[in-house]
Amino acid sequence: MSKFKPLSSDITSEVLTEFVDAFFDGKLKPHLLTQEIPEDWDKNPVKILVGKNFHEVTSNKKQTVLVTFIAPW
Repeated sequence: MSKFKPLSSDITSEVLTEFVDAFFDGKLKPHLLTQEIPEDWDKNPVKILVGKNFHEVTSNKKQTVLVTFIAPW
C-alpha cells in the first residue's frame, strides 16, 4: 500500500485538483517516513540503510545481504 502526500499543506481546490491529477497521471512519488540517505552510508563495511535505499540494496542479487534492524529508542 503506497501513501502519497501533496506538496503544499494548503487545502484549496487548486491544490487538491493538482494532487488528484498528478496521482492519476502517475507523477507522484510515494510518501515514505524515512531519513535521508547519509552521504557516507556505504563508506564502511557495515552499511547504513534507510527507507529510501533499503529495497535497492537488499534486492541486489549479486551480493549476500544480512540486515539487522536497530530501533533508535
